Amino acid sequence: LINLDRSPDRLAWMQKEMDERGLTFDRISAVDFQSLSPEEISRHQIDREIIMTISPGDVACFHSHRKCWQNMLDNGDDHVCILEDDIYLAGTQHDIFRPPTGFQTEQIS
Repeated sequence: LINLDRSPDRLAWMQKEMDERGLTFDRISAVDFQSLSPEEISRHQIDREIIMTISPGDVACFHSHRKCWQNMLDNGDDHVCILEDDIYLAGTQHDIFRPPTGFQTEQIS
């Protein structure tokens, strides 16, 4: 679960939601855009006239997800579900993690 250090209320909400569904999670401290240097932000931006500029928040979000991917690799996990702290969980644990119809679950070589 990606969660900003300055958002303990969101963490408390997600803990309650997960507990109600019998789910556990690892908290990943989100990268806060306020902590990024102008150089780090501009490194991910492209020419505004060509396509668009990526916001500082988007750069931080990317880095937060990258932290999750690295955590997965470091722990040797085969599967993870990366969630942000502003999602709404509808249904039960079974509903949330049931593969969609037609979803291929075997490994593709």
